[in-house]
Amino acid sequence: MSIMNFFGSEPRFYMGDVVYNAFGRCGPRTQTNLQLVYVYTGEVTVWVDGVERHLGEREVTLLVPGHREDFRFSTTGQTHHGWCEVIGAKLEPSVRDLYENLRTVWPFNERMMQLAEIGLSLRADPMPSVPPLHDTLAQAVFFEFFRQAGLLTMQTPPIPEPVQRARRHIDQHHAQPCHLDLLGKVAGVTPSPLIRLFRRHLAVTPIEYLWRTRVESARRLLVESGLSIGEIAYRTGFQSPYHFSRLARKHLGRSPRQYRQAAWSAAPGKKRSG
Repeated sequence: MSIMNFFGSEPRFYMGDVVYNAFGRCGPRTQTNLQLVYVYTGEVTVWVDGVERHLGEREVTLLVPGHREDFRFSTTGQTHHGWCEVIGAKLEPSVRDLYENLRTVWPFNERMMQLAEIGLSLRADPMPSVPPLHDTLAQAVFFEFFRQAGLLTMQTPPIPEPVQRARRHIDQHHAQPCHLDLLGKVAGVTPSPLIRLFRRHLAVTPIEYLWRTRVESARRLLVESGLSIGEIAYRTGFQSPYHFSRLARKHLGRSPRQYRQAAWSAAPGKKRSG
């Protein structure tokens, strides 16, 4: 399986922590995210669909979307615990099965702790470069857990040539008109198999990959050029500035104008190309 499939399509990450007093509790709740829960100090018992898991200090567990959970924290003192999650993770069945069959409790090792603590320290930083760094650190926490669990040593099939051909075409020609039939011709397969191959190996459809590529190209122009928002939209393949703005809010978390203002104010001395 592809590494991207560990998190599903277009993953968004978050890291947090909280301190509970003695007899603290959380839930019952239904888990909606893919979540690592770990204990710094204290202890917690989690019932997942009625099955008990006990975490002591420096231990971690993986929680999978769709299960009913109930947390009970130490009865003798405070518990400091944290979490790292993929928000709204949409996992392929094969990946979900991997997670469901893992052992439930693992060591929260030194590397995971250091990565999580750095991620937490960045959470309140307003710099526009921080969210991508935060996401990278969150992924690193997950990958350290996956390494410990033996998932990273599994054999992963190579990306099929039709996917590579279609992806190459999108990367090089994303600003030009593009549709599934064209990508199918480039890839040498009909659209339906191409969609299935993209989903299996990249966790997105070809058209989702196209729009994500266009947003990334436009994001770079927002930061590195003085082109107008409308000009950037048309140069990167969007149908209109409004369409660009809508997808920018979805993928970047803010409007193109807000994203540019935040990036430029963070580096006032940087020269712009015209």
